[in-house]
Amino acid sequence: TDADILSAPFELKNGQFLHTTATGTANVGLSGETLATPPVVNVKAIDIPVLIEGLYVVLVTDGRFVTSGSTSNSISSYAATGPEDTVNVTGILEQTLEMEGDEGAVLVYARFADNRMNELTRDVGVTVAVDAAYTAGIALASAPSGGASYYAKILPGLTGAMTSSDRV
Repeated sequence: TDADILSAPFELKNGQFLHTTATGTANVGLSGETLATPPVVNVKAIDIPVLIEGLYVVLVTDGRFVTSGSTSNSISSYAATGPEDTVNVTGILEQTLEMEGDEGAVLVYARFADNRMNELTRDVGVTVAVDAAYTAGIALASAPSGGASYYAKILPGLTGAMTSSDRV
């Protein structure tokens, strides 16, 4: 539970997102860890404003993870032989929209002045809208749960002129 591992001003959202509205530090570890030296991450929230230099909206229809030793396009099994073992995992997000009814999760990322990229989820109050010029071809709905705030769906009115625009 949150109370077992966190103290104010930190809390867990949806059982997986560390959230804070104030400065502070938290040590986060794995529940039930049995290693001699359990891995712990120190998280520090600071009160230094960082300018947002850009917003990126991405529509994702599929995703997968691939490990460095994998010979396929999906995640492979990996058995660690010691605490120093590492494995490189790459996340691949895909966008395949081909016909009416295709849909995907809408993810919004902010690029900050210090070159960090962070996803902006519904928990930070992000609002996404479809430009009036595209409402005949793209429907937007709130996501029922998960990290994505919205889902987009292709409608029958989506035209070639709309898809060739750099704004879609």
